[in-house]
Amino acid sequence: MMKDMKWRKVGVAGTAFIAILATLLPTSIANAEVTKITIQTNQSPWVEAYKKLILDYTKETGVQVDVRVLPYPEMRPALVADIQASNRTYDVYQYDELFAHEFAANKWVKPFKQVDPNFKLDPNIGSYGNFIYWNAAKKFSDPNGDVMSMPLNGNTNVFLYRKDIYEKLDLKVPTTWDEVLANAAKIKDANLVKYPYVMRTQAAASGSSVTYDYTHILASYGGKYFNKEGEDWNPVLKSKAGVAAATTMRNLVKYGPTATNTIGQAQVIALMLAGDAAQAHTVFAAANQMNNPALSKVAGKIGFAVMPKGCATCNPGIVSGTFALSVPTGLSAEREKASLSYINWILSKKAQTKFAEYGGIPTRTDVIADANLTSVQRDYLDVYQKGMKYVTSNVRYLFSAPMLAATEVRLAAIAAGNITPSAGIRALDADLKKIVSGFDYSMNESRATTITCTKAKRELKVTRIGVDPKCPPGWTLKK
Repeated sequence: MMKDMKWRKVGVAGTAFIAILATLLPTSIANAEVTKITIQTNQSPWVEAYKKLILDYTKETGVQVDVRVLPYPEMRPALVADIQASNRTYDVYQYDELFAHEFAANKWVKPFKQVDPNFKLDPNIGSYGNFIYWNAAKKFSDPNGDVMSMPLNGNTNVFLYRKDIYEKLDLKVPTTWDEVLANAAKIKDANLVKYPYVMRTQAAASGSSVTYDYTHILASYGGKYFNKEGEDWNPVLKSKAGVAAATTMRNLVKYGPTATNTIGQAQVIALMLAGDAAQAHTVFAAANQMNNPALSKVAGKIGFAVMPKGCATCNPGIVSGTFALSVPTGLSAEREKASLSYINWILSKKAQTKFAEYGGIPTRTDVIADANLTSVQRDYLDVYQKGMKYVTSNVRYLFSAPMLAATEVRLAAIAAGNITPSAGIRALDADLKKIVSGFDYSMNESRATTITCTKAKRELKVTRIGVDPKCPPGWTLKK
């Protein structure tokens, strides 16, 4: 017989999170020593699908899961605080792949082989530009290195468009950014919708926001941040491709809201759901909401397409954007085994199939064909699969934290029109050169500067290495 599920909202250290206590009668016991684990995840379009999957895990294994759902900017600071503490709160670390090198190099997470000498990587699990690996000698992602993590969700960006508006104006689904901009101009002239195009342009306090969306455009022009990652770290952003990508970003933004630094991922999604935008690009995890009549005022009218190219001979701009699941160091042997057992279960074919059916984006290559999907889900997942052959690496370096502190500010300024694309990219290229040249390829949190920011009754710790930390908009520095 099934017990009642308990869902409770709890406040810890001023941070609100949702604790999911799935108290279901077990059908089997996977680990006799550990009967409850604690994990954290981020507020995201796919979190509801993940919650359902976790309940399935508890039902099958009998292991309860205390899930703490944090705002994205608080994800990394929460884990850094856990690392600095003498006792580990979390049994599984979930972090943006941006910080995969940092966590591996600092030995904050353990290679899976050290937890289970018999661990073997399932070839059907995507590596997303090899982010799951860490080669300590090269200090870079390398298939010859150790497996340090698994990809939780298969996020890249997707191009969204209003099918009804396209049909009315006789527009073709674009394959290049020039075609996107031409469509936006026609939509504006027709005055059919509030915004012909929206994308996120808000600077994140921690992690990647405008940087992630710009990086897709950069990849579509064949551009990159560094000459040869892992070997030659000379910045090459002020190339023709880098400036062209910034120029395209600014031109797209002109068709959206003027208050650019207020437009994050949630706002882009909300504008599409409300029928206020005709075109956008955002994460695939939002696709399941777009044609849901319970959530969308324009259900059935939103189409999905592979991200556009920068030029006719370029590849579409597809950038890896997953979250890592890893085993923290400092756990007891029993908790380590329970941690890896949970990760392996989440990445199993059975679990990833259910994740797709619940509205998540699976990270396995062998589940979409057999999953019991709706026609809408199959529509956007087919587009997702088409784009995956073009996937390129995200910002994923030992110096990701100071780099993102620079890219978020510079790119947000370009998007807002506060600086020209050319001047902004030149300044950012110089920032990157300074960051790389001053970086010793070892991360030590004792070298970091941490401040505490307040907002109402909430507190947020902001940690930066190599740059001065600042409170995000709307937050006040705690004296």
